[in-house]
Amino acid sequence: MDCAIVTNTGEIKPTNAGILFFGYEPQQSVPQSEVVCVIYRDELGVGGYVDRRIITGTLQELINEAEMFLSKYIAVGAKIEGWKRISSASESSVLLLPGTTFLIAAISLHH
Repeated sequence: MDCAIVTNTGEIKPTNAGILFFGYEPQQSVPQSEVVCVIYRDELGVGGYVDRRIITGTLQELINEAEMFLSKYIAVGAKIEGWKRISSASESSVLLLPGTTFLIAAISLHH
């Protein structure tokens, strides 16, 4: 993946990937790269939403913020042993970071 290209005039210009990886306020140059996370009240999404967040920043910031938003709404299993609660990672939480990373990277770098 190239993060910059050399134009016919010899000028070096960043690609969208370069802007998203290393840019300062990349949404000014690549406006479609923001991520909108929404948790709806119902399965159809007609009852409004419980939480909504527009995430901007570099590709790493998009991934981190989307993961934090989604992790608030993923159930975490646990068991009680004595007086201690021991959390166990569910399948959905284990797949959250790789899934979020793939989705955001694929959509952001495709445009």
